[in-house]
Amino acid sequence: MRAEAARSLVKQFVDAEMDGDSETAWALLTGCDVLPTADYIEPTLSYEILDAIEQNGRVTIPVRYVVLGKAWSYDVRQVGQHNWRFVPDVRVDTVEFSIDDDREGPLRIVCAYLPPIHDAAMQMAGTIERFDEESRAAWEDAMRKARELR
Repeated sequence: MRAEAARSLVKQFVDAEMDGDSETAWALLTGCDVLPTADYIEPTLSYEILDAIEQNGRVTIPVRYVVLGKAWSYDVRQVGQHNWRFVPDVRVDTVEFSIDDDREGPLRIVCAYLPPIHDAAMQMAGTIERFDEESRAAWEDAMRKARELR
């Protein structure tokens, strides 16, 4: 198995996901009947790609995310300019990405359970401006707690 190539593929996926480029991230998946979606995003302070696990023609690449919580939006016409909400749930999640080396063509990530979209906290300045007051306070508290987990 090409463990380094698999690791590089997962890094491409995570970088695209964290940059908010779901189209590029999803192009790296194979076997999806429906592309992964969610009604919210999980703002993420950081990620770390862990050591590859090789077994039976498949490489599993664990990725450790420091997640801040959940963010979602309401219709701006109904709630006004501060239409984004945030609920803190600071934690470390590890997601395992599988890459199957038995297929022809370029390596792709096997479509299986994928968590909601991770957006890099540092990329969310425009969204944070649209938080309501309670969400903004929760965000600042979550950022302090998450920095302790890194």
